[in-house]
Amino acid sequence: MSDLFLNNIYIFLFFIGLNFFLIRISNFKSFLKFYRNYDAIQKIHFGYIPRIAGLSLFIFLLFISFNNLFFFSNYIFMILMISVPFVCISLFEDFFIEISPLIRSIFLILSASFLVIFFLKDYPTIELPLLNYFVNNYPFINYILFIFCIYILCNSINLVDGVNGLAFFNCISILMSLILLSIKINDPYFQSIFQFLLLCYLIQLFFNFPISKFFMGDLGSYFAGFILSTLIIDFFAKNNLLINSWIAVLILFYPIFELLFSTLRRFYLRKGLTSPDNNHLHHLVYNFLNKRLSSKFANPLTSIILLPLWFFPFLWISYFDVLNSIFLCFTGIALQVCLYISTYFFFKKLNICKI
Repeated sequence: MSDLFLNNIYIFLFFIGLNFFLIRISNFKSFLKFYRNYDAIQKIHFGYIPRIAGLSLFIFLLFISFNNLFFFSNYIFMILMISVPFVCISLFEDFFIEISPLIRSIFLILSASFLVIFFLKDYPTIELPLLNYFVNNYPFINYILFIFCIYILCNSINLVDGVNGLAFFNCISILMSLILLSIKINDPYFQSIFQFLLLCYLIQLFFNFPISKFFMGDLGSYFAGFILSTLIIDFFAKNNLLINSWIAVLILFYPIFELLFSTLRRFYLRKGLTSPDNNHLHHLVYNFLNKRLSSKFANPLTSIILLPLWFFPFLWISYFDVLNSIFLCFTGIALQVCLYISTYFFFKKLNICKI
């Protein structure tokens, strides 16, 4: 990764400057007249913080694609073009007008459908006999499955965006795990793409943690989920014989389980599945800390306390040979389930007891 950075240091310096520039622009009074400030029940930061990280990354990726600065530039460019439908609608949501969850979902599914049907040529093997049979013999089921997976990951990343650093830490942990896998199976092509994106998110983390100058926003979180899911599907498909697909579940567990758990909780409480709330795990941790510390410290500290969850996959893959062991994957997933649930109810009890 050091070679990738040192050989292209001016490109990444440009990206740093682009982030500074967009942050500066977003604080102009003339811009604020048109900007729709975000205010909702799940908001836990105070004051105005622009949601432009996604726009900054999208512009930067367009720049490197148009100038063909890397050998994978055309690959990235195709992903950018396919993502245009939901990127446009997310941009409006982040800046100007509120877009209903249904409309955003339609545009996101549209992009995911183009990606799965026309861009991806191969798909990972699913290590479940019955599901694998239907996926291999009925392409339509294959399409539905992976469109659904992309949709879920995009919404999962969006769910954890709001606490300083949390969404970026999740993306960074996912990419570190993928880099480790690509090194183990000797896949330099995907390794380079993963390293490039890791550097991009590390740069943007500087602007989001511990003090937040911007957030991902809908555009950034949806796009993060979109490009990560694309790379994971393609990476696992091209290395079917070397790695099992359950590693993907292990790597993506925390944001996806946060979405799943929140959906089940809303269903149990008979609330709307798309209705916002402030009972997610990071809200419980933040609320507990905020009663004892100022928001300035409670917000970034929330992400640090949740480190065992978002960093668990990288540690598990580092210490155990999960490449061909479904048992080790299931063990890691089971441990994450226990860790999440115990952490959730621990902080829920602390908030109720007002300790």
